[in-house]
Amino acid sequence: MFVYSVLLCFLRALYAFKKVRAYFFIVAKILFYKCFNTAVVTSYLCVTKLRKNRYLWFFVSIQTMNQEHIHIYFVPGLAAGKEIFKNIKLPEALCTMHILEWLIPEKGESMSHYAARMASLVVHDNAVLVGVSFGGVVVQEMAVFLNLKKVIIISSVKSRKEMPRRLKVARTTRVYKLLPTRLVLSSSDLTKFSVGPRSKKRLQLYQAFLHVRDKRYLDWAIKNMVCWPRKIPNKDVIHIHGSGDVIFPIKNIRQCEVIEGGTHIMLLNKGRQVSDKIIEIITG
Repeated sequence: MFVYSVLLCFLRALYAFKKVRAYFFIVAKILFYKCFNTAVVTSYLCVTKLRKNRYLWFFVSIQTMNQEHIHIYFVPGLAAGKEIFKNIKLPEALCTMHILEWLIPEKGESMSHYAARMASLVVHDNAVLVGVSFGGVVVQEMAVFLNLKKVIIISSVKSRKEMPRRLKVARTTRVYKLLPTRLVLSSSDLTKFSVGPRSKKRLQLYQAFLHVRDKRYLDWAIKNMVCWPRKIPNKDVIHIHGSGDVIFPIKNIRQCEVIEGGTHIMLLNKGRQVSDKIIEIITG
């Protein structure tokens, strides 16, 4: 490790010289992959470059020579498809991304039984499970049936205590049963039914976010989101949350990694920051 540290210090000094700065990333990559071809770039060394008040973060480090390849399974949000992960970029040398799509619930199916069916789609041991919004609730239930390296939730909740008041009222009054899901699902634009910003750009993002149109699924998902019974959070769950989330306001969230300015759909408009946070967590 001493040799690694000396090399990293040398590269830092090399980066400081303006004339060779343009070649820094190429040289660094060649050195790491030629000299340590079995190692995996996993954790971070931060080198900052100021240019027009923007900071360039360069992350490089060496993990152990026998670092195992990580399989990461992603579960999207309520009614969402794989499109919401289009801006999540993770290094292929470190991990492989697998995106699970929603199964259609069986009639009267419990959350536990559904979670077991979803868990059967995870075929690698010691994987990382990542869930977004309602997907975050589902992955916490899936974890019961799996041997996992880590469980990460994004823009979600860890227990009933973190839910906003409107969902608590909906659970008590069962008003969620009155939602006109059949009417919504027949619409060409599901985003008009979403709660949140109304700008054209945000609505376009919501359109990519919501596309599962099966009525049985949506009725089941809304009920199980509103009526999720978990009272005590799982202390092993790692939570990433946006400071500007209006669906699950951060004032109700405890113990989370905060993405400043992140909204409920920050996977789409802050993909780089979320990706960096995921890499930091799985290599920590």
